[in-house]
Amino acid sequence: MEQGGVAVGRSDEGVLRDKKVALTGRLAAMTHREAARLIEDFGGKVVQAPARDTDYLVVGREGLPLGEDGQPTASLLAARQLQSLGYAIEIVSEEVFLSKLHLLEDQQKIRRRYTIVQLTRILGVSRDRIRAWMRAGLIEPVETIHRLAYFDYQQVTSAKMLSDLVRSGLTPAGIRESLARLSRWLPETDYCLSQLSVLESSRQLLVRLADGRLAEPSGQLLMTFEPEPRATVALDAAEQTAEERLEEAVGLEAAGFFAQAADAYRAAARCDPEDAVLQFSLGNVLYSLGEYREASSHFRRAVELEPSYVEAWNNLGNLLAELGQLEEAITALRYALHIVPDYADAHFNLASILATAGRTSEAAEHWQAYLTLDPLSPWADEAQSHLAAAAVESRA
Repeated sequence: MEQGGVAVGRSDEGVLRDKKVALTGRLAAMTHREAARLIEDFGGKVVQAPARDTDYLVVGREGLPLGEDGQPTASLLAARQLQSLGYAIEIVSEEVFLSKLHLLEDQQKIRRRYTIVQLTRILGVSRDRIRAWMRAGLIEPVETIHRLAYFDYQQVTSAKMLSDLVRSGLTPAGIRESLARLSRWLPETDYCLSQLSVLESSRQLLVRLADGRLAEPSGQLLMTFEPEPRATVALDAAEQTAEERLEEAVGLEAAGFFAQAADAYRAAARCDPEDAVLQFSLGNVLYSLGEYREASSHFRRAVELEPSYVEAWNNLGNLLAELGQLEEAITALRYALHIVPDYADAHFNLASILATAGRTSEAAEHWQAYLTLDPLSPWADEAQSHLAAAAVESRA
């Protein structure tokens, strides 16, 4: 039997026979509807909330099972109460539950790696916010290939939720208590107390920029946790190093002051003209300002300094397409894929440009590659539509 893309063998079909399963939190491997079908295929039944006769509560791995008040979800609290009364409900993480069903492929899906661009699309946060989390030590890439950082989705969604909870006014101490409870209830799951420690420690120091505004050491503006900062440091523009100018530029960019950010990046680049990252960052800000030709010169400079800088090749390709230089854009994106063949974003961008150029069959190859690499993204439907159109065209 096969349902929702998961094959169920005869020996597995009765694993959940007559078992009642409740779900809480967002699942990483599938939607709740898909999980309900899967559970039925294994002989079980999904219930809306934990009750005395519920066998399992499955805790989703996309983010943290916390509400807007920073407390564990109602279903999780209810299940714990039932356990304390002696009822035989088992609370398991999504990963452990899939392991019970011998669905190793789905476990691998939970551990998928995501680029920054993919995360901005899925989470709805800016690239600069994710980069600020990186600089602050709130998240770390699981792997970096040619400056292309890959992240564990659980790590980043946890960081987003923690950051949002703190920004909403909840105290880190209250959140820490909730996370400690989750760790006791689901000991096989790491609920990022270390990430909360980073958020707490970032309260100790704010940097006073030259224009008087405050920024965190990570460069993120206006992310304060107390009415008054505990300490500030004034930076004299005449004495700023490349690193300090970079911090200022990042803060300005994150706040949407792109023109000022461009000036700060230029100043940093003058301090260190051989830094490919500064050239790349300046190109991004200029692109946001619509200064395409100047931006292209900085992306070109970035790949001259570092020929394997795959994100710079990708962004250069997109920018050249904006300028109408489609063949050069295609060449840049093909080179990005030569460096990292499984770079999903470059496949998507190359497919779009090839389609614009009327090269439908070539585009279809890259639409398919994108779907294979990133089938759950919000852009998957668009890729699928293009593939369907290409199939119709090939039959005509």
